[in-house]
Amino acid sequence: MAQALALIGLIMMCVPLVAFGSASPGPETLIPVLGVVLCLLAAGSTTLVGRALTAPPVLLIGKASYGTYLWHWPLLVMPRLVLMR
Repeated sequence: MAQALALIGLIMMCVPLVAFGSASPGPETLIPVLGVVLCLLAAGSTTLVGRALTAPPVLLIGKASYGTYLWHWPLLVMPRLVLMR
């Protein structure tokens, strides 16, 4: 059962990659959020999804992308704020 729930959660997280447009987030954002919740609840180290999501290359990408996310927003927002004065 955990295997199936983890796989459904992974599919729900991947849906926005192909199904959502570039419009602002709306109610459809609930789909990947629920997918993350399913993965957190079901994808332990015993499921294939859990093992895939905790593989060293995947963790490296996650850590690098989070750090980039934290730095790029201030670099994009601050010039706009300064130039708008």
